[in-house]
Amino acid sequence: MPTKEFLDERWQRAVAFWVKYPDWTTSFADRLDTLKRLAPHYPHYANALKAQDPETFVREVSKSWSTDPDRAAKCLAIYKEYTAI
Repeated sequence: MPTKEFLDERWQRAVAFWVKYPDWTTSFADRLDTLKRLAPHYPHYANALKAQDPETFVREVSKSWSTDPDRAAKCLAIYKEYTAI
């Protein structure tokens, strides 16, 4: 699917091969497995897995998970919107 990646200090168009999951449970289980598997190589993932609160988790995982420099702020804005209900 077409997407944008923040590379070389600018947004660039790219094609990504997204994983398709049969349900939310499988998706979250796979993402957690990915974090655990890569934690020895990505300190931010290890820090995320040790996080004591959701905001720390999101900030840490966002340092390596995405090319979007604003990923953490965007995710936390969604989290705060829906947990404030």
